[in-house]
Amino acid sequence: MLVQPTCWEQAVPEGSWKLWRRCPECEWVGSSIHGEGEIDDYDEQLDFGTRELAGELKTLERTNMEQAVEIFTAALAADLISADDFD
Repeated sequence: MLVQPTCWEQAVPEGSWKLWRRCPECEWVGSSIHGEGEIDDYDEQLDFGTRELAGELKTLERTNMEQAVEIFTAALAADLISADDFD
């Protein structure tokens, strides 16, 4: 699930928060009021998701760089690149 907070503000009763959320995948939007404990749990889940996405991005970047190096190395070995290519 890709639901993300878009806005939040303190609400009544004290210690509660009104949270607006949106899903970029299905365009669902909603808002609700939650207690401090629920918000803390949600924040932890958001942090976990952020770390997970950052790890996936790092893996993709590494894979892309490895492929680029392989292609460049093959082009060098086949004498397809010269100094004129870097003007």
